[in-house]
Amino acid sequence: MANKIWTLKIYKAYGGRTADRLWSNTYDISTEEEVTSPAWLPLIDVIATREVLLHSTNCHMMRAVLSTLSQENPQQPETLRVVELQGVGQRGIPGGEIQLPLDIALKVKKTVAYGRSGTLFYRGVLHSGDVEVGAGGIATLKAPMDGNLQNNITGFIAQIDTQLAALGANIVMRPVITGQVTPILDDSRIVQALAPSGVSLNKRNHRYFDKAASDDGVGVGT
Repeated sequence: MANKIWTLKIYKAYGGRTADRLWSNTYDISTEEEVTSPAWLPLIDVIATREVLLHSTNCHMMRAVLSTLSQENPQQPETLRVVELQGVGQRGIPGGEIQLPLDIALKVKKTVAYGRSGTLFYRGVLHSGDVEVGAGGIATLKAPMDGNLQNNITGFIAQIDTQLAALGANIVMRPVITGQVTPILDDSRIVQALAPSGVSLNKRNHRYFDKAASDDGVGVGT
């Protein structure tokens, strides 16, 4: 049986579970297992737990949405599973520092063995002590960066390895051929590690942010 490519979105809200805006980070996962497999739940839980360590105490985990796409219609989910989450970010803001706006994201590189790497953009992570502005007004991560934050990012994949193995899964770069998703993967496109790579200004009308809680396809969180 060929592996399917599953999309796992972890939705967050800023300021509490009644917030009217959500944003998400997306992980593409390759496995033969179906959406009903009980091994999905430990993996979803550990990924959400790793995200909790990254995000500030103003960020609430809302829900995980697991879906796969049809080969015939790659714009529509073929299968959907929703898991409600309860975690709250654990990264505190030191005295004298302020939370940076959600427009300013931590840029994280997805490392693969061959070909183009990928990027994750984590909003709700950075505070003013993490960033410096140099010549030309360019914002960069301070060096050395916060060791706990760095370790939580670089250790992300290793910390979910047991749950990935139980599902026979890998975090992957999604391959796209002529506009359609293909389940064919080789080992070179498995995400081997994450690494902080900078600061990114992401507009709030970005498709992964500008989403009303009542319009995310799975209902309003409580």
